[in-house]
Amino acid sequence: SGPNQLLDHIEKMDETEYRERMAHCIKAHNSVFLRLNTEQDRKQKLTRLAARIWQIVQNTTIDADS
Repeated sequence: SGPNQLLDHIEKMDETEYRERMAHCIKAHNSVFLRLNTEQDRKQKLTRLAARIWQIVQNTTIDADS
C-alpha cells in the first residue's frame, strides 16, 4: 500500500527473483527512453510508466495479502 510495503516485499525476495525483476525494469526503462522524441513526450511517457508501475504494485500487494 506504499513505499515501505514495497521495500519490505523487495527485501523478502531471493536473489534470483530480484535480479529477474531488475532486468525487466531495466529493459522497460531502456525501451521507454529509446522511444522518446521530445521533453514533453518524456514527461508523458514517464508519467504513464509510473502510473502503471503503481498499479502493478497495488495488485501485487493485494494478491500477496489474500
